[in-house]
Amino acid sequence: MSNSALQFCSVPTDDHSILDRHSSTYTDLPHLKDPLLIKKHNYSQQYANMYFVRLLKLRQTLQNVASEKWDSLPEKPRYVKKILDVRPGELCYMFGTIYLEMPAKPNVMKNLEDEDSIVNAPNAALKYKSEGDMVSLEDESGRVEIKGACLSREFLVTGMVIGILGKEVSTDAFEVIDICLPGMPEQEPILATPSTDSTKYVALLSGLNLGAEEVDMPSQLLAEFLAGELGSQADEIASSQISRVIIAGNSVLNAAKQTPKTPVVKKKYGYDASAFNASPMLQLDELLEDICCSVDVDIMTGPQDPAPIHFPQQPMHPSMFKNAHKLSTFHTVTNPYWCQIDGITFLGTSGQNVDDIYKYLDSVDRLKMAEICMYWRHMAPTAPDTLWAHPFEDRDPFVLETCPHVYFIGNQPQFEDSLIQGPDGQKTRVILVPSFSRTGIVVLVNLKTLECTTVQINRENLRQANDDQVMGESRIKDSWNNTEVKWYPISVTLGLSVIAFIQYRRVIARESEQNQQQSNESKRKYLVTGPWQVHVAAALPLRTISRLWGAFNSLMIPTPLRPFGYKLYSWIFGCNLDEMKNPDLRSYRNLSEFFYRELKEGARPIAEDATLVSPSDGKVLHFGLVHGQEIEQIKGVTYKLDALLGNDVGRPSSSAEDAKLNAAVPHHVDEEEFANVNGIDYSLDDIMIQGSAQKTASSVGPDGLARSEETNAEDECALVRLADVEPDLPSKKIKPGHALFFCVVYLAPGDYHRFHSPTNWVVQTRRHFAGELFSVSPYFVKMLQNLFVLNERVALLGKWRYGFFSMIPVGATNVGSIKINFDEALKTNRKEDLEMGTFTEVTYRRASQLLGGKALRYGEEMGGFYLGSTVVLVFEAPETFRFAVTEGQKIKMGEAIGYTTIK
Repeated sequence: MSNSALQFCSVPTDDHSILDRHSSTYTDLPHLKDPLLIKKHNYSQQYANMYFVRLLKLRQTLQNVASEKWDSLPEKPRYVKKILDVRPGELCYMFGTIYLEMPAKPNVMKNLEDEDSIVNAPNAALKYKSEGDMVSLEDESGRVEIKGACLSREFLVTGMVIGILGKEVSTDAFEVIDICLPGMPEQEPILATPSTDSTKYVALLSGLNLGAEEVDMPSQLLAEFLAGELGSQADEIASSQISRVIIAGNSVLNAAKQTPKTPVVKKKYGYDASAFNASPMLQLDELLEDICCSVDVDIMTGPQDPAPIHFPQQPMHPSMFKNAHKLSTFHTVTNPYWCQIDGITFLGTSGQNVDDIYKYLDSVDRLKMAEICMYWRHMAPTAPDTLWAHPFEDRDPFVLETCPHVYFIGNQPQFEDSLIQGPDGQKTRVILVPSFSRTGIVVLVNLKTLECTTVQINRENLRQANDDQVMGESRIKDSWNNTEVKWYPISVTLGLSVIAFIQYRRVIARESEQNQQQSNESKRKYLVTGPWQVHVAAALPLRTISRLWGAFNSLMIPTPLRPFGYKLYSWIFGCNLDEMKNPDLRSYRNLSEFFYRELKEGARPIAEDATLVSPSDGKVLHFGLVHGQEIEQIKGVTYKLDALLGNDVGRPSSSAEDAKLNAAVPHHVDEEEFANVNGIDYSLDDIMIQGSAQKTASSVGPDGLARSEETNAEDECALVRLADVEPDLPSKKIKPGHALFFCVVYLAPGDYHRFHSPTNWVVQTRRHFAGELFSVSPYFVKMLQNLFVLNERVALLGKWRYGFFSMIPVGATNVGSIKINFDEALKTNRKEDLEMGTFTEVTYRRASQLLGGKALRYGEEMGGFYLGSTVVLVFEAPETFRFAVTEGQKIKMGEAIGYTTIK
């Protein structure tokens, strides 16, 4: 007998191992479940009670957080118990509920006019956010409009309870300087389990959407997998470790009327059951019966399921499940749903809360929206405003009294998870559970480690598909080879016409290629004749390589590989993982997110006694005094200040308009002077055009400030005080007793990649210079003069208390892009960028008409690089200014760069 036959004719044996299903302890947490149950369906009361109870519950928590955060300020703020007790011009803090007036938001009164909207939820816009939105804070006493730049950095939705610090700067308007959130609630510790205990999992899935087909193959495969009847022996063992299954809503499709095959007499009164299709519920009942035969199942209600749509959704009635409800392992539960499995507290929803929050925000990061609910201490703040909810009179069941260990959101576009940590040791695994009908994904949560793994069930038979493809290719090949070819004569005129057309296309293609080549030659206005290293670097398509590197960094990394990959990168480049705000390496989906990671609070203390602090982590390459128009790149190697910033930096601009190039102002440049370093020949005239680059129009107009950063005229006095600069216009010349200084800080790949404000100053103008992307490593800086002039860069020009101030982030090889948080126009390292020798210019006047730009404070985050690069500071200061750094020194963001001693 052959070996292949033995595979199917093995000797029978009685040695069959029996896999037992792992069981877990379970409780439905009655003290958290009961508030979600609606026992009296009374709809006569108003929704205002919910907002009142919500604020009452969270106010004391906010007061503790605010006192700890703000009572230590030099100017101690006053606590205002009621919003209407605010005094104009007094620094104070208060608590209330956010309300957003949004024109795009659904209108309840208009919905009530539509009879269909009373039965089914109306179709709402994908996003409510628009330019006409107004933010207010309200409590039991009244409502006040709030404004401030810090609000644009926060997720704000109607119904969230927060604390705000600031001053009333105009009638009915409050300028917010800072905000505080309630923070994560207390959490029960996880009881330690013996190491001998086997690993157990809870399976999470959502969006079965049964009813589209009479035979749903993926759901059948799902039932076989959960029952341990699908896959290899290893799969069977994995299935036996699943102790419970939770289905997070949308188990069936929306109910739809069916078209009868034969005409029927419509009922005049009552409900006509024959008009609706019961097939989806019958399929669900059959599926649940199969699964419940081997494992406990909790089925939550979703917006598509047969249950009232308002939040919290009540359990589906067991009588809808003819066969499954007879089994003790079958459980219908509420949405939201609390439970405790083996000491792990679970909280989950079917997705309506995050879907509604998503509509309020510009962001598309649903995982962050789910995470912030823990810090709000509220799982559904938009209920009852835009998320339909029951009008509770004596409670708000969505306030988080305890912090869950696992928080899952069903029916999301894709699987994502993260681990968030609170200040008191709280740890919560946040999980976005995707729709099973779209992705085939089941999420398995390890009850020991809270780590997540996914199982994907597909209906496609890949081997069969490949075989069909091979057969199809074979048939095409046979048809091509076996089909008889017959030739027919054509007229001479037609033949000559075809030949002429082909020749015409060749001529057009050749001319187009020549024009493209001439265009490329005109863009490169310097010639490389230096050392071989410079030849190699200049010959490479560095901009294309950097764009490809940026695209590579954005590729999704499989979750299991992330910890090892990021730790390996950190070991190679010396990253300090202990400083990360989010230590869960699995939550960084790609290298770009890991490069741009945030740091813990307090990881970079600001030396506020210093006149100037470092804007970033890195190495101090060089610093010193600007002599005339020369800046030292390294010792003995200089480049032109005009070429770095433009032709008016020696004469600081007095306004946003003056900051633009003025062709009438003469600029003295020696026509015969060439910067010939290491064989690279070019003239400043060719690149900068009379000492400056050629200005082109910005794609967003003259002002590039993000609309979220705009400030009304009434609020500008507060900004003047915050910026620590005078609103009067500075002189166009360096003040007597002052000088221009510079400092260059190089960021290595392992450094913290965000840069912050090095002092209190005002950014008035931004210039984006097109250029190359040579490496800015110390090795290459020594070889190539004018490196910072040749490279793409973003010059931020403005003023501080001593006069002119500028900060220039410089691009480099493999820098995916440069980001400025408050600039919506800036797009760096793009394929469609400007030609060499040109730049775009925008102003930030909308931030403050009085200051003429965007006010920044010590240590305020400004933006960052997607990998390492260089930051150059050029600033006016008294001649008594002294640097507190040394060349080659490693420096952290916030550490002192220099001090000014006033004589």
